[in-house]
Amino acid sequence: MRSFDPLDSARRDELLSQHPVMLKTYFTLTPTIIEIYEKVRELIFLSEPSIYFWSTPRMGKTECAKAVRYLICRE
Repeated sequence: MRSFDPLDSARRDELLSQHPVMLKTYFTLTPTIIEIYEKVRELIFLSEPSIYFWSTPRMGKTECAKAVRYLICRE
């Protein structure tokens, strides 16, 4: 790991701009995501043609689907 000088504002800004939180390239593996992943994985194995997510707005359906897609693609 390279050393980091916290007083080097240019380097700090560069690192911050590349951080996963800033890029929104992370997810938290919650029990719900694990449950949905297992269910989707089983449906893929059974060759089911589709699945849908239903919930009230702003509950994380899209982020859950992105996390499941990431996990499926890693297999």
